[in-house]
Amino acid sequence: MKNVIKKNKKHKNNEYFNLPEENICKDLKHNPPTHLSIPQGKGYIYTCPSCGRTIRESRQICIEQQETTMNINLQWTKDKPTYACVFITRLKIKYGYEEKEHYEYDVYKFKWVESYEEEGKYYLGWFTADCDEDEYGDYDECNGEEYLVIEILPTLQEVKKQLEKGKENAAN
Repeated sequence: MKNVIKKNKKHKNNEYFNLPEENICKDLKHNPPTHLSIPQGKGYIYTCPSCGRTIRESRQICIEQQETTMNINLQWTKDKPTYACVFITRLKIKYGYEEKEHYEYDVYKFKWVESYEEEGKYYLGWFTADCDEDEYGDYDECNGEEYLVIEILPTLQEVKKQLEKGKENAAN
């Protein structure tokens, strides 16, 4: 490793450098297979057949197990929320040759967004839960099998009040 640092001591930013030969595994099966469907609450261990490197993959404990262990009664519904909120969608899928069923979860939010076309007009936008900038799609395109609301966001009236206060503060 020291010889690599010496060779690259006068390196430029954003360029490739050679790794020491002993750290490179040339086996095509070095990394685990991609696109595995690991069931909720299960793990997968993969070992490279050549170098012996072990990789552990896992899925978080499923929501049903959390409901049971934490004694929480979550209210899943087939009705899509019609208000601003953060929610989880649940989709039942089959996997494997035995076609076992498990749930796949995604977290999204609906929030009020001012229209670019008409000033003062708002619509309910669909976003991923961790991003406020890029809209994921239209409200009508969101079609989960089941929904679980986990947080209620500001109403349209509250959003309008916040914008008015922001405009007043900017004018002062």
